[in-house]
Amino acid sequence: MDWIFHFDGDVMAIDFSKFYFLNSESKRGTIEVDSDIDDLDSFGVLSGQQMIGKLSFYVHKGKRFADLIDTTFLGLHLVSNNFVQVLEENEFVGWRTYPVTVKDKQGGSITGYSGLVVTGKGGPMEKRRSKTFLKPPSARGGKPVEIWRGLYFDPLRWDHSDVFLIEKTLFIIVTEKVRERLLAANLSNLSFKPLIDIEQYVL
Repeated sequence: MDWIFHFDGDVMAIDFSKFYFLNSESKRGTIEVDSDIDDLDSFGVLSGQQMIGKLSFYVHKGKRFADLIDTTFLGLHLVSNNFVQVLEENEFVGWRTYPVTVKDKQGGSITGYSGLVVTGKGGPMEKRRSKTFLKPPSARGGKPVEIWRGLYFDPLRWDHSDVFLIEKTLFIIVTEKVRERLLAANLSNLSFKPLIDIEQYVL
């Protein structure tokens, strides 16, 4: 994975432009699933810290199937067998799956999906690397909003996994190679935003 690094003078530095935030496109009509489990710990499940068996979901809305499906739990996604196959065939590390059952609106079974767990670790977020700027108001008469641009993590704490989480967040990060392989497979409902372009409100 040497292509991720570059030299800044005599110091080897990480190239954050080679990392992407993986999310769904959330296109209208794509199915979203819910569960009757009210106290599900999204971060615990996503990070693998909460040991779970098989989780049950049902279609909450939408009709179109996709390779990455949103749940009503922030950060949790279901992935198709095709998605899993790409990760397995390329021997990417930093992830695993858990079994799920999915029911359609008529109670029928939907097969071919698993829950995604991200075991790779990227260290804590480093906001000092981000740049701040004022974003113009979205409505006439509004006030400009201060924004952070760039989502960065401590590279010394990154375990070099291909798929990983920024510490204590639900941000699923993938390397450029993972992005390339998933796009080449023509998988649906995937969004990849470069970390250097991520914008967050300054709190």
